Amino acid sequence: MKILIIDDDRAILQTLLERLSRWGYHALTAENATEALTLLSTQHVDLILLDVYLKDITAIELIPKLKGINPIAGIITMTGQSSRQLELKIRSFGILYYMEKPIETDNFKLILEHINKRINNQ
Repeated sequence: MKILIIDDDRAILQTLLERLSRWGYHALTAENATEALTLLSTQHVDLILLDVYLKDITAIELIPKLKGINPIAGIITMTGQSSRQLELKIRSFGILYYMEKPIETDNFKLILEHINKRINNQ
């Protein structure tokens, strides 16, 4: 499974990249919306890990653009600033999963394994 990680925090990008590599996934990273959209237009990905609040855009604005380029890629959002209203709004875009930071490693690994099995069984 190929994963695009979009987060403006380099430490989080690096941590997720290392973790995903250790678990056998191929991952690409982007620190902003422009970089993410450029990567997505040239690379096929199966899954997008998206920080809800990037410096240049929010997930609410970015998700439709991502889906416009790759409508079949699943999206998991991540945020450290959650509210019930935000979660409901983000979920209305048809994402696969809404995660709150800090990300719990074991649960995150199980979610990815489940998504990977679904992708491979299609």
